[in-house]
Amino acid sequence: MNLTIKKSKRKSISLQCLPDGELLVHAPSRMSKREILGFVEKKSCWIERFRQTLLLSRQRENELTLTDGSLFPLLGRSFRVTRTEDGKASVFVDYEEERIVIKAKDDVEARMALLDSIRQSADTYLPIRVGELASHMKLVYKAIRVKDQKTRWGSCSSQGNLNLNARIMLAPPEVIGYLIIHELAHLVQMNHSAAFYRIVERFCPEYRRHQRWLKDQGYLLRWGRN
Repeated sequence: MNLTIKKSKRKSISLQCLPDGELLVHAPSRMSKREILGFVEKKSCWIERFRQTLLLSRQRENELTLTDGSLFPLLGRSFRVTRTEDGKASVFVDYEEERIVIKAKDDVEARMALLDSIRQSADTYLPIRVGELASHMKLVYKAIRVKDQKTRWGSCSSQGNLNLNARIMLAPPEVIGYLIIHELAHLVQMNHSAAFYRIVERFCPEYRRHQRWLKDQGYLLRWGRN
């Protein structure tokens, strides 16, 4: 695993493991390389657990294909993929039969067509859910943007703008609801304090279970990227 050290005018040292397997150390400017490597060595057990989790995630990611007859997750359900090369690249999602029909000349075109379809669905579905939950929580946000982010399921700016990852459309509706509640709660608390999680728990009592789902399914953020 690659190690990158970033020094700044900070008081403490921290270690971050990125989805691509890189280890990122944030350290005070005064700290020597020897001290930094000593800190990393002390975290070796934690790093090994992360490495095993990463290997499992990559295995799951590799198993998620769009071959004819394969299964693909959408709104927490498994949809059977049907492939055909006839006509212009397109995607049709049959929610009753839980089937995704993909017209594409090759796997690359199929992947791009499906990602475009997911983004279009997110552009319609997510603003409606946000509006419903914001009304329930009696909160007002400024704007919502749907993106295809690499490492985050969502975010909320100090200006009251919500950003949601289109790929949360692959999650169950209750997990999507938790993510939206999580970001809306930042309109009140721009942190992850106990006060913040009291807001989240009030509107989503099972939020810890949904957090575990997101942790286990984090590889979905990387699926289909070049």
